[in-house]
Amino acid sequence: MAKHIDKAVEARKSVKVLILEKLSPNNVFHNFSHTEHIVEICRDFGTQAELSKKELQNLLIAAWFCETGFTKDYASPMRESVRIL
Repeated sequence: MAKHIDKAVEARKSVKVLILEKLSPNNVFHNFSHTEHIVEICRDFGTQAELSKKELQNLLIAAWFCETGFTKDYASPMRESVRIL
């Protein structure tokens, strides 16, 4: 497996554990399934935009982490997502 894919796979694993362990069960929208959907949209966009492997890797990692802030702060989740990343 290519190195750029390995980092995205590792991001997925980390985010899955974080969301499943820390996300409030009351949060029915910003969950792991929603995150997977965001990643797929980003993957399609990156492919259509002909991003380089490194650019696509960065996009996918950011997509994996974009909802993680909801595990800490529902009022400012994007700021928390950046801190987690």
